[in-house]
Amino acid sequence: MFQRPGAYAIRAVNQYRRRDVLPYLGLRYYLENAAARSDNWARDVAVDVVIHRSASGYLKIQHFKDVDERGSIGHREMLLPGPNEALAEAVLVNECAYIGGPFTLSKQVYSYIPAQPNDLSGIYKHYMHGLKSRHEAISEVCRSQPNAMAHFFDIKRFYPSIRTARASNIWIEACSKSNFLPRLRELGEKLLYDHGKANQKEPGRLLTGPMFSHLIGNLLLAGVDEALSKAPARYFRYVDDVVFVGAPEQVRESAAILKGLLGDLELELHDENSPKSLQVSSSEWLLGERDFAESENNVVSWKTLVGDLKSLLLWHPDLANEVRNAFIDEGFRMPLPDYTEAVRDNGFIARSRKLLSRKWFRQSIRDITPDAILEQARILRHQYDLDLEQLLERLSGAKGFSAKRMLPKARNCIGRLSYLAEPDRLNILSRAVSTIPALYFHSEVARAIGTGNIDRVIALGTNAAQAVAQPLRMATKKVQLSREPKNDAEIQSLAVIALNGVSVEMQSNLPIQHELFRLAHQGASEDLMQSTNGFIRELACLHGLSDGPRHADLLDSAFDEAEEITLDAIEQARSSWSL
Repeated sequence: MFQRPGAYAIRAVNQYRRRDVLPYLGLRYYLENAAARSDNWARDVAVDVVIHRSASGYLKIQHFKDVDERGSIGHREMLLPGPNEALAEAVLVNECAYIGGPFTLSKQVYSYIPAQPNDLSGIYKHYMHGLKSRHEAISEVCRSQPNAMAHFFDIKRFYPSIRTARASNIWIEACSKSNFLPRLRELGEKLLYDHGKANQKEPGRLLTGPMFSHLIGNLLLAGVDEALSKAPARYFRYVDDVVFVGAPEQVRESAAILKGLLGDLELELHDENSPKSLQVSSSEWLLGERDFAESENNVVSWKTLVGDLKSLLLWHPDLANEVRNAFIDEGFRMPLPDYTEAVRDNGFIARSRKLLSRKWFRQSIRDITPDAILEQARILRHQYDLDLEQLLERLSGAKGFSAKRMLPKARNCIGRLSYLAEPDRLNILSRAVSTIPALYFHSEVARAIGTGNIDRVIALGTNAAQAVAQPLRMATKKVQLSREPKNDAEIQSLAVIALNGVSVEMQSNLPIQHELFRLAHQGASEDLMQSTNGFIRELACLHGLSDGPRHADLLDSAFDEAEEITLDAIEQARSSWSL
């Protein structure tokens, strides 16, 4: 009998699906073994494998970070873990949340909050939960202090600056203060040791990529968070982004305390002349008080479109092809994962029985039809197009907080139009967006989707490649490249495009000697199963020998009913400007 996967497996799949497609694929191939799906396997086998492994097997890839005034692209080096580590991380973060004590986050911290027991959306709560909560909390203080100011500060190179030796001491101290299982304490120490050893760019430093790094980041700053909860100004932190709210002298005093505490941890802030340092009055902040609020007047929203689409795929799988064909006819590129296998266990109907007993729910799923979803998509296409045009007009002369407020809205619009706008219109919008440097990633992704040409976008890195590949797979399934890739980042980008089943048309030869590209383009082989790179070797072995790659088929399917519909043109874009 088909058994539903355990919570750890579902959380790891959802979390890494939003971060990068490569560890997600590793997890999916690994979890094809039914035994590996259980929570017991994650707690016992995956944890044991990581503790006793002799080599870590991270994959180094390049994500887009920024572009400078000369047009030079900066990358964020990510080291991605294999499936055993991803499952072990899920166990470790869950255990820390359960034990609490020194692992409990301050109420002033809004990032990387461990998932609640009934939350399967990821190892941590979705990032939007924290962003919205922090925004609302700052707004509340600004309402109560109309003469106050809000000052943004940003910690320089947060994760790459953390020494694993210091992190290990903090980890051991926290474990000692709680009733922490010795085996899981050992797991944390092993992960930190492996981070320091695997980081060839900056040996002995924390890696950017694994989910455990975020737990360590919060743990490292726990003393800072506690001290600043008593500071003269009110304190709010999201990852490495800090906001103080209070009178000018209170903010100055609080900032001085912050700088001193960070100095003790060998961390520093961007100086006050940096674009990342920003001051705004309470009254100006409150102009954007409802920036994260959904309009109560809109019956149709992005949330309803994606939610209804998933409901149709779950409850009316026989209509999936009809929706797919209608989307293609109208130029929409929304992904349609197949949930058939995910709901095959007998428990799905049992879990849904309570809902099915309610008349309103039965009526609601009857109302979800292909025509209804198409109409929502049409309405949103038109609305986001109008919204983006208005935002671009306002952004052209905006600076400071005004620009900071509008940029997320513009990113949302162009990200969603990457799935909704007709190709010719998307190409026009990408050129309009290109006039704003902070939207460079979004402009290049939209341009590649609109034109089908990837000459420029592959230079951005694998997150940009995935953002382009997913919607294009729903449309043409092919792209054009008129030049040879110049470096490893560009070859990795081509590999990610191939993983999605999108073919590359080019006159010169493809970089078939590159292992990741070969795995993506041809599937596993005996020599790839013996690769010196542990990640490649494991992924090839899990894929197995076959007539060709099966990555795209796997990406077209859902792992579990709780797997979210991930929209890479939005999620991967976010990872380019904030972790």
